Amino acid sequence: MIKKILGVLSFYFPPPVNKFLHKIRGVHISDIASLWIGFGSIIDNAYPEKIFLGEHCTISSDVKIYAHFEPPKSIMEKYIPMEVKSVHIGNNVFIGTGSCILPGVKIDDWVVIGAGSVVTKDCEKYSIVAGNPAIVIGDIRYRNDDQRVL
Repeated sequence: MIKKILGVLSFYFPPPVNKFLHKIRGVHISDIASLWIGFGSIIDNAYPEKIFLGEHCTISSDVKIYAHFEPPKSIMEKYIPMEVKSVHIGNNVFIGTGSCILPGVKIDDWVVIGAGSVVTKDCEKYSIVAGNPAIVIGDIRYRNDDQRVL
């Protein structure tokens, strides 16, 4: 019950206070000083302990990160079971405004997720992903003129 109350408070509290509330709730945060969680972001209220956030991450406003899928009981009994899977977000990750990270996703280091994306699958290192569902649209190591920058 306390986790859910703190989850609601973290939704309304401005940065940087919200990241401390998430840490208290049980979200695994590698380096709280280098993490940014934007206003109005939701990190799973039911299973915050299944969320792992790396160093130097930026989670923009209105981002949703879910560790569980719970359909209505009538559907769950016959067709689709409830599932709880952990979400791992690596180091140096940027998640754009309004994005949604679904259960079981692993986002490697140095990934950029475009605004409004729905991430349903794992994201490889150095990739730029966007869309619904999110697909790889680029590599951060290259500029538009295909010159290597990292």
